[in-house]
Amino acid sequence: MLAIGDAFIVRLAISSRTGQMDEKPYESGQAYQNIINEKDAALHDGVTATISLERELVQVKTLGLRHDKPWTAELRLIRPDNDSLDQTLEIDGGGPDFSFRSAAIKPGLWLLQLTLSNEKARYYFESRSVL
Repeated sequence: MLAIGDAFIVRLAISSRTGQMDEKPYESGQAYQNIINEKDAALHDGVTATISLERELVQVKTLGLRHDKPWTAELRLIRPDNDSLDQTLEIDGGGPDFSFRSAAIKPGLWLLQLTLSNEKARYYFESRSVL
């Protein structure tokens, strides 16, 4: 009798959980592949970026970028434990080296994601910082 009850519970568990991790796995896979391609492009072209975070100041410095075309920079500051603190900064035109102050940068772990793009290239960098 106990074996029948256990078999029923196992069957119910298997039928109620499809094992699907993502609603749109193909699109998620494409997004991950784009990030990998952008990281590889930066390595291939010898482009590096340093993102530093200190108190309320965020600084981005790059090496190896060609400045023949204007760059667009998108910097995302992500707080894993509190998404209300997440920020996105977009800068169009000019060079990709920049800094800014934000009072919303609170102590804790921050994930920093930088995307640099122009009509010829697109690069992705990421960093972690603890305040």
